[in-house]
Amino acid sequence: MNVGAGRPLRSPKAILFDLDGTLVDSAPDIAAAVNELLASRDLPPLRLDRVKAMIGGGVRKLIERAFAASGAPLLGNALDEANRVMAPIYRRHLTGLTRLMPGVREALTHFHLSGVS
Repeated sequence: MNVGAGRPLRSPKAILFDLDGTLVDSAPDIAAAVNELLASRDLPPLRLDRVKAMIGGGVRKLIERAFAASGAPLLGNALDEANRVMAPIYRRHLTGLTRLMPGVREALTHFHLSGVS
């Protein structure tokens, strides 16, 4: 295959991937951690689809959104404290429910066998 002014297209030597949402689906673990944090404050759990919609902007923003969605918005020091409490909770839920996205294993095997690192 040629690209541009008759130069052949070369295969890449390396490919860089984002992890969450590209190679793995970690949303179930994130939701489990969020729900454990909410339960520690006697708040009801959120459905996975609701937590997925809150992901983006970092853990602090996720906590802020989750508490607001639960009817108990956090501000200032309370948000800081919830963020501190969340860290060990999330570590406990890091990989229990996380799974590879469909086709990832096959794609990575193909790239490896093709000499791509």
